[in-house]
Amino acid sequence: MGDYCRTAVNTVFNTGAVIGVCCNIFGDVSSKKYMGSFSWGNERYHFDKAIRDIQNWKLMKHQNTHPEEIENLKNVFNQE
Repeated sequence: MGDYCRTAVNTVFNTGAVIGVCCNIFGDVSSKKYMGSFSWGNERYHFDKAIRDIQNWKLMKHQNTHPEEIENLKNVFNQE
C-alpha cells in the first residue's frame, strides 16, 4: 500500500494485493489484486484535490509539503 492511502472501516484485501499511492479505498475491493495510484473507489482522484488533502493532513501533523514531493506525486499521477 502506497503513501497517503486511506481505507474504509472493515476493508479487506487479498494477500498480495498492490495498492498505489494516494488511494481512497471503499466498497468491495476484496477481489481486486491491483489498484492504481490516485484511485478514488472506482474513479480517479483529482490531482489538485489529492494535494489539498495531503497538505491538510500534514498541517494537522505540524509538517509541510515540499515542492519536490508534489513534483514526484505529479509524475506518478501522469504515469497512471
